[in-house]
Amino acid sequence: MESFVTEERFERSVARAAWKTPQQLASLRAWRVRPTDAKPLKFFFHTNTQTKADSLAAVLKARGYEPQARKTGAFVDWTAASLEVASWVVTGHTPPLLMTEDALLAWTKEMCQLGPQHDCEFEGWFGETPDFLEKSDDHWLQGRPDGTLDLDIYRWSAASEAALAENDVYWVSPGAGVGSLGALQPYAHKIRGLRSPSEELSLEDIDLLPALEQIYLHKAPQAHGDYRKLPRLRAFRCLDAEKLNPQWLNNPSLRRVELRRPRKLKSLNALNGWSGLESLILAGAPLTSLEGLARFSALRELRLAHCLSLTDISELAQTPGIEMLEIYKTPKVQSFEPIAGVNRLRWVFVCSRGGTLASYETLSHWPELQNAGVLLHMGQVDFASLARHPSAAELLLYTQPGFQLPSEDELRRALQAQGRQVRSVFLRPKDECPSIHVTFESPYWRSPAAHEGHARVFVE
Repeated sequence: MESFVTEERFERSVARAAWKTPQQLASLRAWRVRPTDAKPLKFFFHTNTQTKADSLAAVLKARGYEPQARKTGAFVDWTAASLEVASWVVTGHTPPLLMTEDALLAWTKEMCQLGPQHDCEFEGWFGETPDFLEKSDDHWLQGRPDGTLDLDIYRWSAASEAALAENDVYWVSPGAGVGSLGALQPYAHKIRGLRSPSEELSLEDIDLLPALEQIYLHKAPQAHGDYRKLPRLRAFRCLDAEKLNPQWLNNPSLRRVELRRPRKLKSLNALNGWSGLESLILAGAPLTSLEGLARFSALRELRLAHCLSLTDISELAQTPGIEMLEIYKTPKVQSFEPIAGVNRLRWVFVCSRGGTLASYETLSHWPELQNAGVLLHMGQVDFASLARHPSAAELLLYTQPGFQLPSEDELRRALQAQGRQVRSVFLRPKDECPSIHVTFESPYWRSPAAHEGHARVFVE
């Protein structure tokens, strides 16, 4: 059996620890964990045999830890199936550790180096916290993973007002018992996030909270105000935007917008105020074309799903700055050739029954490509073209019904002839549309953040 901790796993473990530890510590600060506190942490190592897991557990126990080695069940490492699957985990609690960033970075570095001595990979840690900082019939106060405080207010009372006044609250979730946003106005300077307000609460006076940076709505309320009056608004998300007037979102400060079921959004031309928009997510929008998209010159992420009237995506060719593109279930779009013009793509997922792309050669237009899923009917396939990217790490591609795929050995030879080292090949020749899933050796797999950033928004 090969070593579990490859050079790649070790590099990713070290990078992940350095990347995540400051974020996790910020989250603990929201739970009032101070730098002078000492706190036990829960830790995780993974490996592929019980012998290796028991060996590491014995060393940790001698250091005063409380380790346990056990089988992992269904855990599969996300980097690709060609690596040895992690089937054993060593987990438990440390002795109390000082909660400073320097101390935790030094400890995680030590764990990253200790694990490989027993052929185990250090996966990370977390600090256990209570469910709530404060909880009463009137309000709940809790920390969030990003280190901010979230206050749910069910009834406006002296206790809930004190929770808002005495804490550095970022998110506020006002219930129907608050009465109106006017009750929050004395603390408007500190409220930067409005999350899931009661549908019974009017947002007509939303401008009473001018410090708002983010708004998250489950459903657009019957009465809502003009979001253009919020000078600091950066992100707006609404899971049911059927009653939302798109004109009220023409705020040049917006950077990220997600709208689901925006029935009144007939054209992107209605949103001519989004000069600084970086991310746009639309689901169920009644658009027929993407006309107007080109004016979003700062756009880096575009995700479209269930846009059942959409037929024309030619405007994509005029938005070369997009780096992440997802188009899902747009049945009236016949040709996806315009995506070839988006030449800065790093991540792309396109899935539409009946949609076509002439050739895999389109992928050569994306020199910075890292990850692609193109689930369209493909008539011509130049398999060698799949390996002409210096950075492509993972490709999932459909062909067309009846297409004859090569054997795995033939495909590997064609790919490796281009100088790329193939990591894994999976063929599904019996599917309705035979498919190919290829991964290549790439620095992508060593990055702790890449795969999280490339998660799909729309899934079955």
